[in-house]
Order: sequence, then structure tokens, then C-alpha cells
Amino acid sequence: MEKAKVTVGFAPKSYISHCVVLSVPSASDGPLCVLHEFRWRGRDLMDQVRQVVGLSQLYDVTHIGVDDSELGRVALQMLRMSIPAVKVTDRREAEMSDAYLSALVLDRHPRLCSASARSTW
Repeated sequence: MEKAKVTVGFAPKSYISHCVVLSVPSASDGPLCVLHEFRWRGRDLMDQVRQVVGLSQLYDVTHIGVDDSELGRVALQMLRMSIPAVKVTDRREAEMSDAYLSALVLDRHPRLCSASARSTW
């Protein structure tokens, strides 16, 4: 069975980190879906990076955008070493927030669907 293509947004913070898995539409005007939303509590950055790397076993991860913060830059390097085949880039928090908020306004955008699931670990 073919894995679903996804892009991941990861914002590591000192107390609660956020991660969002978005589907990659097969057509340029296809629907975008928030498949999963994770909130990880605690300061264990290595464990959080392992969780993000684990998503590459469930999905065909095509891109990972990481918050451009001090922790984000460390996570970025860890992810690049762990899954070199995936494009990993840094994103300013404002860019990630805009994409994240856009994805959560599911009923206001015709390209968005509501197949989201939330997990808090």
C-alpha cells in the first residue's frame, strides 16, 4: 500500500511543542487536510525529534518546516541527520502560524478538509 504524501510543521518550544501533519494534494487545486496535530509537553527535544522522524515511517514525508528559533535550529540539524532524504527547512514562526491558522479554518476555505486528529503526549 502506498503511503500518503504529507508535509510536516514542527515548532519546538521549551514547554509545549507543536507539530502538524498536512496532506499534500495530488492536484494543485486539491484539498489540504490537517491529518494530525500533536502537542508534546516537556523539554526532551531528542524525544520530540524521534516522534517527528517516526512520522516518516507512517507517511511519505516530502517536507518538514521547522520553527526558526534556538531550539528549532537544533531540531533542524537533528532532523537533517536522521532523515536526509526529506527536505527540511527553517521557517519563521509567523509563516508557520499563518499556514497553521489557515489550515485550522476548515469551514472557510474550499480547499481544506476536516480529517484532523489531535494528540497530546
